[in-house]
Amino acid sequence: MNAEWKEKKIAGGRLIDHAGGRLALRHELAEVAIPDATTTYKPVPYTSFLERLERQLAVDGFTVSEEQYMLSKDGMQMGALWGIQHAELKCDGFKPVLTALSSYNKTTPRKVMCGFNVTACLNQAMWSDLAISRRNTLNADRDTMYFMAELSARLLPAFVRQNGVIERFKNAPLTVRDSDHLMIESWRCGAINSSDIARVAKEYAKPHHEEFAGRTVWSLFNATTEVLKGSNFWQLPQSTRLLTDLFATEVGAGPTATPATDGVIPLEFPTAN
Repeated sequence: MNAEWKEKKIAGGRLIDHAGGRLALRHELAEVAIPDATTTYKPVPYTSFLERLERQLAVDGFTVSEEQYMLSKDGMQMGALWGIQHAELKCDGFKPVLTALSSYNKTTPRKVMCGFNVTACLNQAMWSDLAISRRNTLNADRDTMYFMAELSARLLPAFVRQNGVIERFKNAPLTVRDSDHLMIESWRCGAINSSDIARVAKEYAKPHHEEFAGRTVWSLFNATTEVLKGSNFWQLPQSTRLLTDLFATEVGAGPTATPATDGVIPLEFPTAN
């Protein structure tokens, strides 16, 4: 990654900026000057937006366990990255994360994204499992709160389902023939390049991490994502989604995308506004 990129990570989540942004503490978000309101636009303070979101998560039993923040160079764009947890959700080795984006310059909408694999950039490019988006226009506050409540209510069932898929990965043994088949299918579906196949096979045979030494779908999945780490950054989320859907179908869980409802959208491919 180039030196000018700024990045914050929480296991399962990534918040980045490549246009002179800076890392920030939560109290610094309140220090950014808020533009004057107009007849059609009333900017909502970053801290108020985050406090409302945190309260809504609490209604559905979620708490914030980790938090990281980023501001654009002029402070007109903000990104928050939270690790979240729930008493009824037991995760082994991975963590649900939430990213929130907002701005004061009306060029980008407010967005909230959730999942086990979330990537967001201050330029509003983003990838996640569940997301809401609302432009900063009239009634944006009312609509954003409605969508946030809808998203929060759907989080636990979505995370439980994803957790169940991962458990299936861990408990599904692979023969040599099966693993070879999945590597070829990973290439056919576009998750990896043909030149990656040999590297995946090598990583699967001798994994960098001992916990993936077992011959399971989970081990092959992690061998493949290990190889993907060295691929084009902007293609990584889409590749991971294709790979997850392929492997989920292999263990009988079907594609992992969640059906869309108004304001709550499963994002399978990068979008930029």
